[in-house]
Amino acid sequence: MKPRNIIHRKPNFTFEEEFEKHWLGGSPFKTHFLNSLTLIFPTGEKYFIRSINKVLKKVKKKNLKQEAYQFIKQEAQHSMEHEKFFKVLERQGYDIRKLVGILDKLVTNYFEPFFSKESNMAITSGLEHITALLAEISLEENFLKEAPQKLQELFNWHAAEEIEHRAVAFDVLKEIDDSYQKRLLGITVAYVLMSAYAGVSTVHLLHQDKLLFKKETVKDFTSMFFTDEKLFFKAVSIFFRYLDPDFHPDKQDIDELSESFFNVFQMAKVA
Repeated sequence: MKPRNIIHRKPNFTFEEEFEKHWLGGSPFKTHFLNSLTLIFPTGEKYFIRSINKVLKKVKKKNLKQEAYQFIKQEAQHSMEHEKFFKVLERQGYDIRKLVGILDKLVTNYFEPFFSKESNMAITSGLEHITALLAEISLEENFLKEAPQKLQELFNWHAAEEIEHRAVAFDVLKEIDDSYQKRLLGITVAYVLMSAYAGVSTVHLLHQDKLLFKKETVKDFTSMFFTDEKLFFKAVSIFFRYLDPDFHPDKQDIDELSESFFNVFQMAKVA
């Protein structure tokens, strides 16, 4: 396991300015797909933190335990920064609090207690694999190039840190439960969970715009997942990458994507 430099940064974004409702290239679908992630991330990241905290005492490797502490700090920061963007969506007239509350309640009261600590860690590792996948695609293909600068910085900062700590949850899982079956359970539940939550949140926002079944929405959905960005096929490919018995996140050499971002955008670093 190679040493990693996982840094807790505090970008402290502010979103006082007004943004166009469909801020990603004028596309309602692509905008709301990203908005849906903003709505999901705080609940998801708090779940990651709880999951890893519950098993940390089983982690014996000092360097991995230290990386896990930095992972927790990064995830807590992600949650805080994305929650700030909730106010922008509310100023734009979107009803989001009920949806966020339902997602949070489902995870904390029903989903999380249903699984063991080890299974929650496996699901966390799977979800971290998905967020690293999204981060890789976003930074490699400059997916946010048509977004306002502040929103490019928010999502790309998050993406760069996901790449930076992409192996931590996986390594913690391997130390506490190296079962291939547990890894398979985790990635399967993670893909179903993430797809369902992102889908429901995107539909919820498009419905409020009365654009859910419009031709342009369907066209952008098809473009993003199947014809242009081909996100569906990339997601399937990376899903199967995770199933390789010898898989490890560090085998995918994508650190340069993260480093390139932080070479341009300097942010305050904290302990």
